[in-house]
Amino acid sequence: MNHIVNALLSKGVVCRSLTPVSLRELDSRKRLECYVGVGLDARYICVWMRESKTKILSAEAAQLEALVARLEVLRNHRVFVKILLTNAPVCSKTQTLMQKNGWRIWRVPV
Repeated sequence: MNHIVNALLSKGVVCRSLTPVSLRELDSRKRLECYVGVGLDARYICVWMRESKTKILSAEAAQLEALVARLEVLRNHRVFVKILLTNAPVCSKTQTLMQKNGWRIWRVPV
């Protein structure tokens, strides 16, 4: 979790609290790490960490949107900031689609 906090701090995002979310709660078998936190401006932040060598395509972006929707229902609050930390390349069409939906995509080293 330290590498997540350091990546967020390097981009200027500070959280009051940051707690991990089990993907079993979301009924998912994806190889992701999920953290939910509250920023200093009292907005909920959802951070997804994905380590992979393969490119992120639009199908996976749709799956991430579905996971965020499940997380909002499970936690009973709306996520205002959605951040994807990845070391994999992102398809340009997928990146524009995700940015239109309010995602921040940051490349981080392994």
